[in-house]
Amino acid sequence: MDVVSLGGMLVSSPLRTAADIALHVESDRALPVLRRLLAKKDLGIRLRLLTLAVEAAPRVPHKRRALATLAHLAAG
Repeated sequence: MDVVSLGGMLVSSPLRTAADIALHVESDRALPVLRRLLAKKDLGIRLRLLTLAVEAAPRVPHKRRALATLAHLAAG
C-alpha cells in the first residue's frame, strides 16, 4: 500500500511521501510542500486521508507536530 510502480521501479506512494514529509520535516518547510502535493489532484492525496495516515502511524516521533501541521493546513 505504501509503494507504487513507476517505470518498473517501486517508489513511495504520494500518500506515503506526504505523510513522511508531515512527520519528518519542520512545519515551516513542510507546509509549502504539502500544499503543493495536495493541490495536485492527480496524485489522489486528500487532507483527510493524509491526516488519517499520520494518526494511524504507530508511535513515531513528531506525530503531534505533524498533526498540528495538518490542522494548520485544514484551517486555511
